[in-house]
Amino acid sequence: MRSVQKREVVTHHETSEQVLYMFRASGDTPWVMREHGTNYSGLGAAAQATANLNIGIACDQIRARATSARYDDSLLRRPAITDVDLYAYLISVAS
Repeated sequence: MRSVQKREVVTHHETSEQVLYMFRASGDTPWVMREHGTNYSGLGAAAQATANLNIGIACDQIRARATSARYDDSLLRRPAITDVDLYAYLISVAS
């Protein structure tokens, strides 16, 4: 006698990436740099092996050159937000 057992396996996979939003003082369309899909060759010798490190380096270099630009990293400390684009925009206009 054989017995057949069925079971359902459900897996969840969550991905995330760092995003740098650069809002223009003019109000024109912001520039959005995403961790994945960005070409980091402009970092030259500072470029690292992973996109995660490279976006951090790029962000640091941009901040060093745009010293008068406002910077808000509060989204880094938030739990997952459904509409990050809207949230980032609201932060930019409220600052």
